[in-house]
Amino acid sequence: MTDEPVLRCSRDGLVETLLGGYDGSSSWSVVLPGLRGSDEQQMVEFHEGLHHELQVTSPYGLVTALAASLARRGFRVNGLSELFIDLVQESTQVHETFATALSTELVGEARARELLAGNAEYLGHLDRAHALVAAGEGGREVRRHVGATARAAVLRAVMAPRGVIEVVEQGFGRVDCDSIVESWTPDWRLTAFERHHDREAWLGLLTSLGEEFADDPADSAVAVQEEVLWRCYAFVTNTLDAAGSPTIGKGEQVGFAEALRDAVGAVDEELAGRLNIVVERRPVLDDALDYDRQRLRLRERLPAASVEPDVTLGVLKLFHNKGLNDSVHVCGVWLSRRVADKQFDFAPGTRLPELLAALMTPIRFGGEETLLFGSLPAGASPREAQRLLGEASLLVLTTHLTLRDPECLALLRTVAPVFVLMDLPIAWHVEDWLRQGAAVSMCLVPLDGIEDLDLQVLVIGIDRFPGMRFVHVGAQIGSTLLIDRLRGLHGDRLAIDPELVRGHGVALNHVLSHVLGAWHVLDQDGVE
Repeated sequence: MTDEPVLRCSRDGLVETLLGGYDGSSSWSVVLPGLRGSDEQQMVEFHEGLHHELQVTSPYGLVTALAASLARRGFRVNGLSELFIDLVQESTQVHETFATALSTELVGEARARELLAGNAEYLGHLDRAHALVAAGEGGREVRRHVGATARAAVLRAVMAPRGVIEVVEQGFGRVDCDSIVESWTPDWRLTAFERHHDREAWLGLLTSLGEEFADDPADSAVAVQEEVLWRCYAFVTNTLDAAGSPTIGKGEQVGFAEALRDAVGAVDEELAGRLNIVVERRPVLDDALDYDRQRLRLRERLPAASVEPDVTLGVLKLFHNKGLNDSVHVCGVWLSRRVADKQFDFAPGTRLPELLAALMTPIRFGGEETLLFGSLPAGASPREAQRLLGEASLLVLTTHLTLRDPECLALLRTVAPVFVLMDLPIAWHVEDWLRQGAAVSMCLVPLDGIEDLDLQVLVIGIDRFPGMRFVHVGAQIGSTLLIDRLRGLHGDRLAIDPELVRGHGVALNHVLSHVLGAWHVLDQDGVE
């Protein structure tokens, strides 16, 4: 089963431009080259995250996502992969309506419609969402906050058909595409609600909720939203019951989650052990990794070629990069073979060592940009590489996954600074370092000069690795959520230290330039 997006966000035109995508179970991508400025970036980033939020907080979505997860882990690969695709296809309209409507609230409807101009598909999703709470002929207006919550309630309710209970009872060892019944699929249920609900009664509920909760103070906003959500959810449930498609009720959510976890545990105990029941908020199952799921896709993998150490030594000046005041630096990478294969497109038959220690530079070859990796002698340390380079300064770049190799860690601990691109879950590792008694500090700074996009650079320092700077490049929303979570969990134990950046600002800028100019994707998934 591939990790290709099954829900794709694109812009219409002579050539379709991919802006983002969600794989249906575990991660989403934001495709930076296709984005036109900050507003579109934030809307796409939020849109893709909303796909995941709906998937993992709804009964139908959870069954869909877990079918994919089990298939990726090798259980009934063909059968569950086919089931996953069918389940996604029967919920695509609901997903896109939900993600489009809620993401446009981030920039405002007027600005969203400007960005969607000419995009008939997504304007259609937006119009469909707004029609769910449109005012009737009597002209009664629905308050904005009630309308937004009511739309979400409709779309969440249609993702909670009682039919998935039968799927769970059948078990992941036997369920297949024939188990799907059209009348409990979300897209069918949304159409059924649109056709059969009592419009006057629905509008009456929404206007009365607007009057009841018109003047609530800001600190009760969450409680008000929950009350509005579940009262609207009950209305949708009654409508769908009458249409012959019953819904899992509010009080049944936790029981369903427990049954689903048991069904997963019957075929994969390790995966089931990662699913935690949460009763304090709408997500009923949560594996605590949501902040680590976003990927920034910079480009397709660039063609790459490697040369042997004897060739490298003969062309060292080819790797020189000129900076301010005629300074010269060379980018040296220490990368796991799996990381190199994930990020770069080496020619078929290229045999890379388990630890690729090389100098890296872009060259023009055969009319296209190619990344040249000049291999260093086996076991070469940064100090030895610096001696070979003479006066040209060596930038040392590696990744977090690569550092799990004890050989690499031993080589790189002897020099400073070493820049470690974080490609493993950040929140988990920060918590683990603090749990072990390490002193951890961080600094978040904006990344300027990237075509009006809003990117952030998070730099983390750890006292146990004083020469290393752990670096993460993220989009604005994902970075903000990550920082909020880290501060919320750890408070003053996680110090803010601007010197992490100031001390090596020039070198950090060079490193970021090399990464953003060469890498395929920035994520926290290792080599998945």
